[in-house]
Amino acid sequence: MRSSITFIPLRSMAERFAITIGDKKRHTPMKAGLELVKAPADFKATRQAKKEYQELVGSLMWPATITRGDIATTVSKLATYLTNPTAEHQDAALHCAEYLLATKNDGICLGSKDLQLEGFVNASWADNRDDRRSTCGFVFMFGGGPVFWKSGRQSVVATSTTEAEYIAISLAAREAAALRRLVTEVLRQQYPAIVLHEDNQPAIHLLDKPPGANTKTKHMDVKYHFVRQEVERGAIAVVKIPTDKQAADGLTKPLAKIKHQRFKDLFGVVDCSDAINGISEKTRVLPGY
Repeated sequence: MRSSITFIPLRSMAERFAITIGDKKRHTPMKAGLELVKAPADFKATRQAKKEYQELVGSLMWPATITRGDIATTVSKLATYLTNPTAEHQDAALHCAEYLLATKNDGICLGSKDLQLEGFVNASWADNRDDRRSTCGFVFMFGGGPVFWKSGRQSVVATSTTEAEYIAISLAAREAAALRRLVTEVLRQQYPAIVLHEDNQPAIHLLDKPPGANTKTKHMDVKYHFVRQEVERGAIAVVKIPTDKQAADGLTKPLAKIKHQRFKDLFGVVDCSDAINGISEKTRVLPGY
């Protein structure tokens, strides 16, 4: 298998923000169970505090979208508070940076002959304490590793877990449609249905019922029923998957150490030390980034 590695300027980030690991090696990008909230109405961050926070979160955004999907959820949550960060927000951002520094050799591996394009989608209902919106995330695998992922808040308030999961499936279906067209062009043949793995059975059952036939979907915007069209025309197939096999689990909420490691394994973030050392020996470039 060929490793796909992007060298991230972690050393310069560590020096710029005076970040050290020391004896406090971080095993997760965010403390499990931590719920960030916006600053109190009477709080106003200083200009310097905002500048430093925005620069640090900005430094984390690039790896979160390119090679380190395991920090995508954390960075998405941190980015919510760019205009008025509190000390708690700053501590959480530093925690994520320390985790990234402690796992600087982690990355994704591509190059497998497995050309099956499949997606994993999940949602965490009403987990945002500021507006009670749900967080959803999805990842698509191709060539032995993740090629596209996303984590973020839904634009509307879901009234149930089933609705939050259904909306997440619909959002993932849009990306699946675009990826299916791309793969079809690259392979020069019509790509079969993309399988979306979802761990919420009630949400999957809603796909079999016409819009409006169920009181749970009557109020939902038409755009969220796009997935029905894709299922009916055979472009997408949504199947049930056990929660412990859900590769998108860590794209919706912070996890404890053991669960986070399982998420990384399923997602495809692996230790690339051997590949990095091989590149360093060939190019005589130290893996200091």
